Amino acid sequence: MNKYQKQALLDFGKVTLVVIAGSLAVAAVTYMGVSAGDLVGALSLIAICYCVYQLYLLRVAQLESLDRLNDMERK
Repeated sequence: MNKYQKQALLDFGKVTLVVIAGSLAVAAVTYMGVSAGDLVGALSLIAICYCVYQLYLLRVAQLESLDRLNDMERK
């Protein structure tokens, strides 16, 4: 196996661990008595916050790139 195949296997292993940990976390939360609707609502809110944060990072990168472009045009 070459280094790319090994890295791909490690990445798949990490994803598998995250999925298993997530399913165990959901099972633990539902075992504690939280309803499925509340759980879905909380996860949706977290997903929305993550998406807004990613949009913020994209906008910051866009503004930095535009600033660098303007500096290059001035020189």
